[in-house]
Amino acid sequence: MIDALELKMTNSPYISERGTQLSFLPEINHINILVGENNSGKSRFIRSLMNNRNAIVLSDSYCSNRSLDYERLKVGIKTCVEKLGQKETRLHVHKEHNKLSPCAMYTYYRDEYDELGIATKRYDYSLQQAQSDLARALQNLYNMISRPSGGNPIPLANVPKVYIPILRGIECFDLYFGKQNSALDSICMNTEQRNALISYKNNARKIYLNKISKAYNIDEKYIFTGENLYTEIRNKLLSGLIDRSFVKEFENFVSSCFYNGEGFTIIPIIEKGYLHVKIGTNEERPLHDLGDGIKQIICIMYKAFELKNSEAIICIEEPEINLHPGFQRKLIEIMQRDEFSKLTFVLSTHSNHIVDSCFDYSNIAIYKFLNSGRNGSRFQVVNTSPRDIELLNVLGVNNSSVFMSNTTIWVEGLSDKIYLSCYLKKYMEENGLTQYKEGIDYSFIEYGGNNVTHWAFEEDDSADLICASGITNRAFMIVDNDNDSGSKVARKKQLKHAFSERFYELPVREIENTITVDVLERTLFEGDPVYKSGTNRKRDHFATKSAYIWQYIDDHYELKKRYWNPHKKIPTISKIEFAKRICSNISSMSDLSQSAIAICERLYSFIADVSDQINA
Repeated sequence: MIDALELKMTNSPYISERGTQLSFLPEINHINILVGENNSGKSRFIRSLMNNRNAIVLSDSYCSNRSLDYERLKVGIKTCVEKLGQKETRLHVHKEHNKLSPCAMYTYYRDEYDELGIATKRYDYSLQQAQSDLARALQNLYNMISRPSGGNPIPLANVPKVYIPILRGIECFDLYFGKQNSALDSICMNTEQRNALISYKNNARKIYLNKISKAYNIDEKYIFTGENLYTEIRNKLLSGLIDRSFVKEFENFVSSCFYNGEGFTIIPIIEKGYLHVKIGTNEERPLHDLGDGIKQIICIMYKAFELKNSEAIICIEEPEINLHPGFQRKLIEIMQRDEFSKLTFVLSTHSNHIVDSCFDYSNIAIYKFLNSGRNGSRFQVVNTSPRDIELLNVLGVNNSSVFMSNTTIWVEGLSDKIYLSCYLKKYMEENGLTQYKEGIDYSFIEYGGNNVTHWAFEEDDSADLICASGITNRAFMIVDNDNDSGSKVARKKQLKHAFSERFYELPVREIENTITVDVLERTLFEGDPVYKSGTNRKRDHFATKSAYIWQYIDDHYELKKRYWNPHKKIPTISKIEFAKRICSNISSMSDLSQSAIAICERLYSFIADVSDQINA
């Protein structure tokens, strides 16, 4: 796994976040997304990786069996930096020093070391030892992360890699000549002219490949445009068992990813010089007649599938071209499959949908490219995160395009949110369900009891109200069952009409009534519960529409403080703090009541349905 690159680029236009020469591409992950405006240097940087023969691969895995050595270096580097920091006020210990991986440790402190010119400075005698110790520690750390098994550093030039430029679809340019072959063959030419025509026709079969190679001085062996896909598939099918098996595996891969396992077969039509495909029981048809989106993903993933067992780099320019937003997310999802875990993907993009996909995975890095010089002379590269607000300006999109959750769940108060978050998490974990993420797949909105009347949930509602659809058009409403007054009944009826099947009234009085007695007693008592005389907790359960849980607590348990004000009919304690204590005592689904599970079933179904619609 590549965790960083020592770039070693001479006369490079790229600078780091500090404004100095970009020496490293740090914190490389499984998928690496380059984001920037037009002419911000993204594509140029990708192409430079193809031609860079000096860059060195850095990997944490090279020192996986030297953890004790690394721990010693970590302590030594921190000590040296703290000492030198007394003189070099711009030299700082990283705020998460102890959590840094070896590559992250080296790239961070090496950049600081070089920027401040520590190697060439003359310090007082008291700091000279720290100066030499830091230089030695950084060199030892570099040797650990650049030399697999104590061998020689691996140049980037020796790493298998593929450059996939902006794709134009799997086209058959030679078809345009094929229709004219008889006419061309009838023209009288000398041998030199005839050979020139044949060469031109052959080059036309990979016209885009030739253009990319010559325009950017990249070796053809690194470039894949899809133009020669027919030749590669045909040769494999006419080759040995290993190559033929590869084609079959790739067909099964495409079938499972895109066609629900119905079957996908690739057929070279030799007399025509292009590929046919057969999907399920449908008639076979030319591959280039498929939709641009599916062609694009097949083209991209073909090379990834071919290199899946190697630690290769797949560089892709603007994969969102021709792709529906659902397919853009699908592409990132496919890259996460186990068979591609060894690969390093580098993507340049202008797509907020691809950036949005970053929230779903922890193995994605984002690099922001900023044009910081005149006439494209300098480009700043900043390692950032998908929640970097400036990314919105770089992509030219609104907050709503990236940072809005897929769904919202409207609840009366914060304590409802605390319980439901806990319940839903346990429900998903123990049922082996998709782990939808709060803040991405769903978010809670507190409507504050009677304040729900301030919101407009239907188009014909008063213009004086707050428009809820401005927040999300995929909302779920949960209400208490604690008041049957005329005004509240009318309001619930109105909400039920607005939300339809997305309206849920609790079967019990309020959310606290969904707590189980066992969890309640673990929260109230450190040891065995102490009951008041004459009470029976099994008979007097509070999971009803009429019971007040706070009154139940005071009536059934011997406690030092009261939980209920009988005159005002309100709790005497913080419902929020109580909710946090309750949730800390919920360890599994067995701690959830039937009413809590019923809520989870409805919520999960709603969130999953919305997710399916978005990804369809």
